[in-house]
Amino acid sequence: MKYEREVKVSTAKQQINFQTYGVNIGIESDGKFDVGKISCRLDDIFPNGFHIVERGKIEHQYSIIGIESEKYELYKNGQELFPLLTEENLIDYLASHLRNVVAEFAVGKVFIHAGVVGWKGKAIVIPGSSFAGKTTLVAELVKRGAVYYSDEYAVLDQNGKVYPYPKKLSIRGIIDKIRQLDIAVEELNGKPGIKPLSVGAVLITKYKQGMRTKINIQSRGRGVLEILGHSFAFRRNPQEVLAVLSEMVKNATIFKAERGEAAEFVDFFLEYIKNE
Repeated sequence: MKYEREVKVSTAKQQINFQTYGVNIGIESDGKFDVGKISCRLDDIFPNGFHIVERGKIEHQYSIIGIESEKYELYKNGQELFPLLTEENLIDYLASHLRNVVAEFAVGKVFIHAGVVGWKGKAIVIPGSSFAGKTTLVAELVKRGAVYYSDEYAVLDQNGKVYPYPKKLSIRGIIDKIRQLDIAVEELNGKPGIKPLSVGAVLITKYKQGMRTKINIQSRGRGVLEILGHSFAFRRNPQEVLAVLSEMVKNATIFKAERGEAAEFVDFFLEYIKNE
């Protein structure tokens, strides 16, 4: 995938147009917001790169309208997404929305909301929604030598192999319980993955305070049903998603776990799968 760091921004009604994973996106401003503040973040938002496209090819058009002092409205294809955003909230909200749109409409890849690490040459995929504790588990696994692939998406090809999506880990609890601090995997003494991996394990779990660890092995069919709820394109393209997920779990073990604190659970889980 071609990568371009420099994005040209016009000076009047500002507009940037780019493509990633086959999805064409435009972001425009009425001039009251500097679109350059988004363009300089694109390499963090899309760690596997993007390239410039012409205006006429845009499928997903975002518009930023200044409505009062340092407050903005955000639209997508003419529909209001959110009113009265501060600049900081606008950038964070738009970054998240852009990633999810690409995850839903990606060409040739299926995105699952999941954390992913490499362990002994196979991928461990941890599907889950926001606040389920994916990033915390991924960080603990990386600290124990796992290779970092993503704390947000499992990116799958048609054969069910998972590719790196090496964004910075968005860790809650450093600032407060809600806001995230982005930390490079190298700060955890970890390293990012490079090559696609077959999936060796799927870990379905959610944190609950005070919970004692309990792990069960599920059927692959049940595993696919659990993962479907975390796939972005299922409603739009169910047959493709089902086919890819079936390939993904073909040689994987599906674990469903009740767990408490991440560090203790990861030690238990790695010991549990040692002989798998």
